[in-house]
Amino acid sequence: MFSGDGPSMEEDGKVPSGPKMPSDYALYAVFIRFSTLAEAKMTAFLHETLDHEPLLTNFMGPSLDPKFDDLMSSLGKIAQEHPKPVIDSIRCWRRSHNENVSPNILKHHASQSPLWTRGARVQELFTLLNERKLLTSIYIMCRALIAVLSILSKDALGDTLGFTLEETTFEQFKRPDLKLVAQSANHRLNAELYAMLLGHLANVRFVSVTDRFLCELEPVMNGQVAKYLDTKYKHLVKGLRHIQLRVWPPEAF
Repeated sequence: MFSGDGPSMEEDGKVPSGPKMPSDYALYAVFIRFSTLAEAKMTAFLHETLDHEPLLTNFMGPSLDPKFDDLMSSLGKIAQEHPKPVIDSIRCWRRSHNENVSPNILKHHASQSPLWTRGARVQELFTLLNERKLLTSIYIMCRALIAVLSILSKDALGDTLGFTLEETTFEQFKRPDLKLVAQSANHRLNAELYAMLLGHLANVRFVSVTDRFLCELEPVMNGQVAKYLDTKYKHLVKGLRHIQLRVWPPEAF
């Protein structure tokens, strides 16, 4: 399973507090609305019955909620002038959901099916809901980051922020639980979103992103891949689909 977003940019893992300078007010106002709507969608997803796997795209996918899409676009517009606080805020929001699901969610599912309250099934319920919550927070984070990166200029990230985001994103992309990816549509959706995020990063950091792929794929080029590792390398190669080769205009490089 994807474990989240790797090393933190802001160690407290909390959504930033209220604005301290005039330039912070726009971000604060938009982000509070984004966070409120995102958490409402997460709560609805967590209340879904556990007898099937509800699809993330049916609850918070593109084009389902124009207001949610517009808020992500607004974050992107603010990031054109202030990329670091926007990206930090999105990633801190995801980390703020590392805690366990609320008791109210557990009570809801226990009331729907008393079988969940028996012995070892309580822990199973706990595990299933925490995994669902993690998948949701990753999905929303990736969607928001893609919305931001899709409109940033080539030099907007800067070396430090660009390197940190690239490193953590690639680490998450290259090491999913491939068994879960094969079994779960939502794990596949998040794997695809991480790959798309790397594709957008490659638009502004082409050399370093592609170098990471080439380094990981070196055993394939040398013909040194054991049969049992085929799936791992197929996953890496699929990620390359989102990296665009540009020959024009020259400033794209």
